[in-house]
Amino acid sequence: MKKYIQAYNGEMCQVDLSNPFVMIKGDCFGEDYRRGSLVYPIALGTGGNPGHHHSEGWMTVSTLNTDTANFCGVEVGKTVVSLKDLIEISGNQLGISNESGKFTRGSKKISRETAINEMLDYFVLMQLPAEVRASSRLSRVISSEPTQSERGIIFDKLEDLAAALGMYDMGLTRSSTATRDRLYADMWKEDHPNLGVDDPSIFRTTPKAKLISLGEVINRTKGSLVENLISAVMNSGGNYRQSFDYDGMGTAFFKTSVEVERIDGKYVLSLCAAYVGDKPEEELAQTLGRERGLVRVSASHQLTSIAQDWIGVDVSKAMKGGKLTLEQIDDLIRSSAGESQSFRDFIVKIDNMPLKLSFGIGEEENYKPDILLVNGSQLYMRTAGEGKPYLSLSLSPSRKGKIVSPDERAKIVRIRDGLSELVQKNLS
Repeated sequence: MKKYIQAYNGEMCQVDLSNPFVMIKGDCFGEDYRRGSLVYPIALGTGGNPGHHHSEGWMTVSTLNTDTANFCGVEVGKTVVSLKDLIEISGNQLGISNESGKFTRGSKKISRETAINEMLDYFVLMQLPAEVRASSRLSRVISSEPTQSERGIIFDKLEDLAAALGMYDMGLTRSSTATRDRLYADMWKEDHPNLGVDDPSIFRTTPKAKLISLGEVINRTKGSLVENLISAVMNSGGNYRQSFDYDGMGTAFFKTSVEVERIDGKYVLSLCAAYVGDKPEEELAQTLGRERGLVRVSASHQLTSIAQDWIGVDVSKAMKGGKLTLEQIDDLIRSSAGESQSFRDFIVKIDNMPLKLSFGIGEEENYKPDILLVNGSQLYMRTAGEGKPYLSLSLSPSRKGKIVSPDERAKIVRIRDGLSELVQKNLS
């Protein structure tokens, strides 16, 4: 039996109803694509193969409770597993069978949700190597490092912020000229590939650099880029955004984005430059003696391996004795494993302060780790390369665009430190 779903362009896409798949993870999609959801292969074009995808090992699926095909690309064995394979791998071992969509264990009927959840638990367990499944120990924490992320310099008056832009262009911070120096260095290396010179004044002597310097002269005259920038900011009402490329040559704003936001009655200046990121902003804040906005506070805990190239953490154990409820811990675990929408804000209230909390395991320079959830609360991950494996937790203000007061900042740091100490104690 086949069905058709309409695509966004009006084309009817063929659906393979006889070959349902089960979602293992659904954090990259909407609410209809969570763990245990049934999805069906669809064809991307008239006469196409249902489930065809341009990447090997992937397929295109959709739910049926939609009027328009969603075209979700899923990875077989990681994001989804066919119901047929799930029955063969897990159902046969657990005594679960499926006849005409009805699940039974022996002669007793069980709900589809119960059957699929049990089979998925067993399926994921079987993805672990035998030595990991047989191991009686999990990872321990051997070191911890707290970090703090800040963004945007805070000003009480827009006039003060505008003055800071002028001071920044005067080169009061070392990083304000780093992007320009990098350009000159790259041009020098093109013309002198075998000379190991490291002197920005020499880099500017190339013919290409001299030509670009004409743009510097123009931008330094009256009515220059910097004057226009300050004027635009002063007339913006406190909300301004602009990115400069070569039109910023000769100023500290070369290849730099400038953003001004009015938040909680104050004005926040953000600077981000090519090659050096927010380093110029950080140095300018230090020069002016001004605070930057708090983005998040975090703690990273280095983990031991439990078998070659594998780490594992029991999250319930790590959080035991803390102030999170069992329901909150379960939601946190599901989100960390990618079984629920991890991009959704996870808000908890600790010491009467609502905060965004994230928690998970990972590895340095391993940006696409496959996190497996086993036995309800144990997270496992296969490591790759020489990066340090870690468990991380981070906290940030629950409301986006909020300026955190010094007292609130200190309280958030104390909460972070308390959670970090709890993890160290429980996983030592």
